[in-house]
Amino acid sequence: MAKWMQVMSAAVLVMTAGLGAQPKPNFSGRWVLATPVKGSAQEQIVTQDEKTLTTEHAAAGPSHKIIYQLDGVERRQAIPSHNSDITMLTRALWQGDRIVIAVSTSYSNGMKTQSTETWSIDKQGRLVIDFKETSNSGPGETRSIIYTKKKDR
Repeated sequence: MAKWMQVMSAAVLVMTAGLGAQPKPNFSGRWVLATPVKGSAQEQIVTQDEKTLTTEHAAAGPSHKIIYQLDGVERRQAIPSHNSDITMLTRALWQGDRIVIAVSTSYSNGMKTQSTETWSIDKQGRLVIDFKETSNSGPGETRSIIYTKKKDR
């Protein structure tokens, strides 16, 4: 019985080592919102290198650009929006082949939100962002946001 346990332990170690060695996807590209249907066809530009993930999308006024450091360290960012800044505390890190981003946001009207985004690429090559948010002004929400990659011309 002890020999069987040793073999199983070795097999688990080999499988776990294989999981840690999974290639990390590169999320860079122009992504077009597919679901939810509300807002579909909106575009998001993502650039990524070894240390950062940057997102940019159109907004009323200047575009919104957010740079996430992929080291798990919390950082403060301010984004201009409608004559005031939105203040965000962000933390992003790799978990296997996914990026997890935690954000605490404060708005000028006193509203505060906490959200978690888990980024992955599905078998169809789509960007999937599993999004969970809580707020001090009402019930939170959970949804999956799916983008398809825009083809280069």
